[in-house]
Amino acid sequence: MKNNYIICGIHTDCGKSVISVLLYEYLRDLTNQEPLLVKPIQTGPFPDTDFYQACHIEKQNIVHFYSMSLEASPHIASRKEHQWIDLLVLKEKANVVLKKNRPTIFELAGGLLSPINDSQTMLDMIKLLQLPVILVADNYLGAINHTLLTTSLLQSESIPIAGLVFNSSKANEKNDMEDLSQWMTDKTGITQIGKLPYLEDLTHWLKSRTKKRELSKEWHLNVYK
Repeated sequence: MKNNYIICGIHTDCGKSVISVLLYEYLRDLTNQEPLLVKPIQTGPFPDTDFYQACHIEKQNIVHFYSMSLEASPHIASRKEHQWIDLLVLKEKANVVLKKNRPTIFELAGGLLSPINDSQTMLDMIKLLQLPVILVADNYLGAINHTLLTTSLLQSESIPIAGLVFNSSKANEKNDMEDLSQWMTDKTGITQIGKLPYLEDLTHWLKSRTKKRELSKEWHLNVYK
């Protein structure tokens, strides 16, 4: 399955949605196709699918399978809102999307082991979809440990990792992004797709196609044309 990826993060709020929006633009430019941006499971009053639209991604190119308004882990939100998240149903819905033969991005919720029901996690979804993972690593104290734990678990399950994207989601972090990203790339042996600096005004950057291209102009990802 060419140009189809899963966006996974080392923790919640590490910038997966921002990276997904930028990757959407990146794939659109390099493949000359309109990608699909899929949020299989989302929770909270301000869903990521609304964020995608605010970033000028057209509604017909956005897909979601389960949405809960409670801001909580999917297994809690779905239980309280009387929904059951079924992995086999997720796979069936994902296969329908993939049959469209367009570049497709699946953005997961939470981290790798975030539960989706009483017995399964995001990792189980990744194993079921069998697509390469793009891992988003944030810049904060503890990020090295969380990145190494996540990559080690993915590798132990023989899940292909297409690359790492390093993000700075907060302005007050003191870590040197260049040093941090190089160290983790060297340590893991995983390709570095690119870096993203802290963006004070997301609206300014992500509503403009030109600005989005500027942010990802130095990214490197093997794209099939």
